[in-house]
Amino acid sequence: MLPCKTSEILICFADRSESQVIRRIRPDLRLLHTGMGQENAKNALAKHLLSNSPAVIVSSGFAGGLNPSLTKGTVLFESETSFFPPQSLGPLSLTKGTFHSAEKVATTIEEKSALWQSTQCDAIEMESFAIKAIADSEGIPFLSLRVISDSAEEPLPLDFNQIMTPRMRISFPKLAWHLMKRPQLIPRLLRFNQSVKYAAYQLATAVSALIPEQNANISRDYETH
Repeated sequence: MLPCKTSEILICFADRSESQVIRRIRPDLRLLHTGMGQENAKNALAKHLLSNSPAVIVSSGFAGGLNPSLTKGTVLFESETSFFPPQSLGPLSLTKGTFHSAEKVATTIEEKSALWQSTQCDAIEMESFAIKAIADSEGIPFLSLRVISDSAEEPLPLDFNQIMTPRMRISFPKLAWHLMKRPQLIPRLLRFNQSVKYAAYQLATAVSALIPEQNANISRDYETH
């Protein structure tokens, strides 16, 4: 468990799809939704810290697996300090791992394999590097806590990089156009959506165990986009 008040912990998510379960079961937590990518994460957190002073910053959300031994739903943590907990939290098992922060989504098995060979990082995500840099500059303890939403041996149902706007948001007109051209992708997307829901549940379980509930806290949910 993190040795500070719940109200002093800021948990950063890129998107509300990542926090959908934890927002429902733990309304006391303070969440910041930054948007996808390092630039959005950096700008959102820097703006937030102008008027807020958290004691701990957690970068949370989904990550793509690079290490072939990690299964979907595995919750990984990474921290350079001894401030954070051991791997076991009662019935909850957290896996210590390393993250590669990328500028784009790794969508194929081949991409993931190449990144595993070149980085030896366990998972890929897009925000933690920028969030950690700001936390370090402010002297705030930092923790990465992410769940594997797609394993190293599992391709994504489509190339999400092709449907992003320049500001790293999913363009629903582009998505609709892709699905019109390739309707066979629809069942894959539906299956992937179920995987994402499972990952969100596993992550919520980990976050809730890591941060005990304190009834006196007031819910704050910050949205940047």
